[in-house]
Amino acid sequence: MLYIHLAAVSGLALFGFGLYFMNQKKSCPEGLIPVLFGLALLVRIFAAQNTAGFDVDISCFALWADRIFQVGPASFYSPDVFTDYPPGYIYLLYPLGALRSLLKIEAYSQAHLLLLKLPAILCDMGCGVLLYREARRKFTGWQHSRTLYYNRENSIFLLFQSIPY
Repeated sequence: MLYIHLAAVSGLALFGFGLYFMNQKKSCPEGLIPVLFGLALLVRIFAAQNTAGFDVDISCFALWADRIFQVGPASFYSPDVFTDYPPGYIYLLYPLGALRSLLKIEAYSQAHLLLLKLPAILCDMGCGVLLYREARRKFTGWQHSRTLYYNRENSIFLLFQSIPY
């Protein structure tokens, strides 16, 4: 419930932020953009650590990360182990399994949950940055500020998708 409230408050704040700059016909201050993206990242990290996620997905990702680190990519797929993901994502899990083993992170701890959810969080933030850069090149004034809604909307989406998972 806390994450829904955080998303609602962030949405209202960004809505007010956007309205202010639309009415002023100004561009949003450049120094504010990294702050907003940083806040969005912190909300995602906080939510990822404190939300268990969908049990089946989390346990599969945890098992697969450990398995690929232990047996390597060549022996990963086996009829004895349930694996229904393509190799691309499994390769992303390899360093996560290595980090968990190296740092001796306890299974399903807050740090482990964050580690498993980190690829989705970083990809989402990267998409937000790319979208903002593209909008800044194509639009003038306040118009590119609208792309900040991507982070707000994806925050809500991620609360029900990649953060909890």
